[in-house]
Amino acid sequence: MLKYIDFWGHLCNVLSYRFFAGVPCEGLVSLYKKMDSNLMHYIPAASEQIAVGLANGAYISGIKSAILMASDNIEFLNLSFNFDNNFPLLIIAYGEIKPKFKQGIYCLDLTEDLEACLNKIDKHLASKRKPCVLFIGKGLI
Repeated sequence: MLKYIDFWGHLCNVLSYRFFAGVPCEGLVSLYKKMDSNLMHYIPAASEQIAVGLANGAYISGIKSAILMASDNIEFLNLSFNFDNNFPLLIIAYGEIKPKFKQGIYCLDLTEDLEACLNKIDKHLASKRKPCVLFIGKGLI
């Protein structure tokens, strides 16, 4: 099992993600509890689309951002704005089943090698400038 503090530490301190938004997800409660307001800003959103808008706004202002959500709801996201405008959005999704996508979204499973996974997905976001999903399976974190 991975430690929450290591997850946030690497994502915020090493990779410089500073803004997070999302619809609160019961499976991520422990992750929310370890958020540090000295490292990041988190805004709970009423819908996943609102979270995407908030994260895109942060990105436009020069802040690396991500959304957190249940993987069940990914299929309802409309990411065409991100694809059409090269917005690299990190989607951190939690669930029992890895989501399937209609659009060509890169999806990486979080593994025990936390730093390597986070570095890989960050590098992919920077080079492709398209949305990516970091899938956290139930019980991993």
